[in-house]
Amino acid sequence: MPRSFTQVRLFLYHTPSSDSLLSLDLQPKNILLRIADPTVLKDAEEAEIEEPSPRKITEQTIIFETRDLPGLVDRWIWSGSRPVLCDFGEARTGKDSYTELIQPAFYRAPEVFLHLPWGTRVDIWNFGCMVGLVIASPFLSLIC
Repeated sequence: MPRSFTQVRLFLYHTPSSDSLLSLDLQPKNILLRIADPTVLKDAEEAEIEEPSPRKITEQTIIFETRDLPGLVDRWIWSGSRPVLCDFGEARTGKDSYTELIQPAFYRAPEVFLHLPWGTRVDIWNFGCMVGLVIASPFLSLIC
């Protein structure tokens, strides 16, 4: 298991549940890692200037197509990077349980789908989904 997953797992295990964060909306886009080589940002900027990403322009915004990051992954993700959890907009605090919907459907715990009371265990479910995707991703690319 990658070191960053182990650190997130330890964080979840040691986070108290009463009168503190109850759910963290744990998903890959809410976990940041330190960039190993800051020059990759300049490379990405130059690649965008040389060959702009396709985009859709609406009345309210511009939507850019996602593009692969230039260079090797080792330049982007530092091996000693500690994960930083971010975007606590959907985080819940205080009560021991809730019943409203949270989490993206893809990572949603069964008790949330069923509108049953849920608590800190939903983050463990999210974490398990993320680890499962990392483990299964080589196999999913073969069948998808």
